[in-house]
Amino acid sequence: MAVTVTTTPATAGTLSIETYEVLTGFSVAAGKYMVHIKNVGSLIPGGLDVDIDVNGYTLSPGEEILMEAEFDAANNTYLTTPAITVTNASGAGVWYRVKGS
Repeated sequence: MAVTVTTTPATAGTLSIETYEVLTGFSVAAGKYMVHIKNVGSLIPGGLDVDIDVNGYTLSPGEEILMEAEFDAANNTYLTTPAITVTNASGAGVWYRVKGS
């Protein structure tokens, strides 16, 4: 018995990578593949060497946090990043990079 299987080739999608330097708070929507945030303080002109808050975690100057999607093999899908809120009330210099569509 012969079986015919028809498939459609996968097409390449686009994946954006965006980099920012800010002196204020910001939000990143859920569903990204990677979010990297670093408190660079005064390395950005006008930035101060003060703490920032990332989803309830304190990041002091020089500290960074990396959130990445993880593959869920049981469901054959990626578990992407949560929504992220950065509170920067005192003007720290913050560098962040987002990978996602």
